[in-house]
Amino acid sequence: MPFTHNEKGMRTMSWSTDLQNVEDAVNVYGLDSYPGGFSCTNVNSGFNLVRTYYQWFSNYSYTQPNYFPEFEAGYFTPWGGSFPDDCVAEHNPALADVYYKNNIGQRTTLLSLYMAWGGTNWVIDKFYLTKLISLFTRVSTDLLKTYMVGNGTGYAAFGPGRFEIPITNAGFYTVQQATSNSRGSVTFSASLNTSEGVVTIPNINLNGRQSKILVTDYKFGNHTLLYSSANVLTSGIFDVDILVLYLQEGQVRQFALKTTPEATHSVFGTSEVSVVSADSSTTITYTQGSGRTVLKFEGVLIYLLEQKTAWKFWAPATATYEQSHRGYCGLPWSRSNTYRQGSREPASKWKAQGNAGGSANLNPVHSTFNLSSPAVGLASSGIRFYTTTVHLNIDSDLDVPLGIELTAPAGTVARVMIWINSYQYGKYVPHIGPQTKFPVPPRIINNRGLNTVALSLWAMTDAGAKLDTVKLIQYSAYQTDFTFGQDWSYLQPDWNARRLQYA
Repeated sequence: MPFTHNEKGMRTMSWSTDLQNVEDAVNVYGLDSYPGGFSCTNVNSGFNLVRTYYQWFSNYSYTQPNYFPEFEAGYFTPWGGSFPDDCVAEHNPALADVYYKNNIGQRTTLLSLYMAWGGTNWVIDKFYLTKLISLFTRVSTDLLKTYMVGNGTGYAAFGPGRFEIPITNAGFYTVQQATSNSRGSVTFSASLNTSEGVVTIPNINLNGRQSKILVTDYKFGNHTLLYSSANVLTSGIFDVDILVLYLQEGQVRQFALKTTPEATHSVFGTSEVSVVSADSSTTITYTQGSGRTVLKFEGVLIYLLEQKTAWKFWAPATATYEQSHRGYCGLPWSRSNTYRQGSREPASKWKAQGNAGGSANLNPVHSTFNLSSPAVGLASSGIRFYTTTVHLNIDSDLDVPLGIELTAPAGTVARVMIWINSYQYGKYVPHIGPQTKFPVPPRIINNRGLNTVALSLWAMTDAGAKLDTVKLIQYSAYQTDFTFGQDWSYLQPDWNARRLQYA
């Protein structure tokens, strides 16, 4: 069993077996890196790339995988920090586009993102762009055979960027702006080594915080891209070979296929496409239009996708297809009488709990009359416990991420704890913040069935406390083959009389 670890931030040498094979040295060195330097209140701060990862790993773990057990994908939100929705710099898809492609250019072998979903990473657009990069690395098997040829800015071949070339003669050139936080648009040419000699590709544009991976002698099925300045998304082998490329709308790119000079083609879609055939290759120059364009040659289909269209393009490991995406209406939840989507049964009203012993009246201050709701709350300091039930009937072929949202009047000093089906699943502190939305995954919440929600409300001053909002929210909706209508009661033990011995 190999040992690994998580060293924070390139601050000192770490004892891997490559550095010095002593007792307790780890077999696989791991680097923890948060290079962004973002601020949730200043979108223009940070965006600082580290371009020396390759050298770092070469010094301390040169026979081991270049491994990031924890790499910045978002950031945690501390008590009193910024609300995740305000951290727009962390939300931008450019973070994934530039940082993760930079890691590929640094010959990273293993990459674990913190967090792929959660923290300040609650933005689907960035997740979609991460998916594009993941699909590219999955089909680009030549990346496994790469060695570094050049690393740094100002590389004479193509201006800002770096490149790497594998033993198979395929090439991967990672390009990015020399000033990584620049929002300017820069256009340049790239001279790339190919099996047909050096090829100069004009009009490569980086639109601000953007990165590209240019490829040469890139094989897909029985065909080969001599070069491409467009982003490769994925490829597949069916009745014909399929290649998928993507760009931002309006950007101009060029690629060449190794083909015979007799190759004929057809174009379907909105992109402007120019095709020029030569002795051993066919060069395609195009301006990306909206949506998708399909370019058909004998034995090969090439999809040219606008980037946001590519976000919704899905490709399983054994095939390439487009998954339908169905919208789903919301699940509003008020404090008491609200109907659920797909159900005719209203949610029960809130019930206040907390009179141990029932009518024995063990609480002479508040007596036994405690029926209320969080909207009424407490008129003075104290603690009250509320429960309600809600029945959901979401279509079983939909993945609908759900959560609980709470708000309180300005100036409320209180602490609220949230339970879903007996699980303590959130703490809301309105006078400190920032969190007001609390995600609850399936198995904890029943997508198709009855749910019990409980809140404890602690009014910490004599001014009392109440809640303005307690509602069930959905973050999105996706069609899925995973069945969410399962019986998860075994994960949600009910109350029984045996618990009285602990009261």
